[in-house]
Amino acid sequence: MIASGLLFGSMHLSLLLTEVDGWTVLIIVAATTGLGLVAANLRATSGSIWPPIAAHISFNVGGAVAAILLTIASLASGGAIPRP
Repeated sequence: MIASGLLFGSMHLSLLLTEVDGWTVLIIVAATTGLGLVAANLRATSGSIWPPIAAHISFNVGGAVAAILLTIASLASGGAIPRP
């Protein structure tokens, strides 16, 4: 499970090759490593692929909602749209 979580998180290191700043990449890699660990545990304990899929979808929806709320808050405070 640990190897699976680390592999999933490390797959997001490719963001370093984009315009995303280092701190954001660090947060994303840490969060996705955590998600990978949770998904691996769900798969191992449930014996089904559906709980990890549900966890991944929930994680992505949560990230999208957080990005939308951050953008709204930034615009409401008179700032610009935040860049990743």
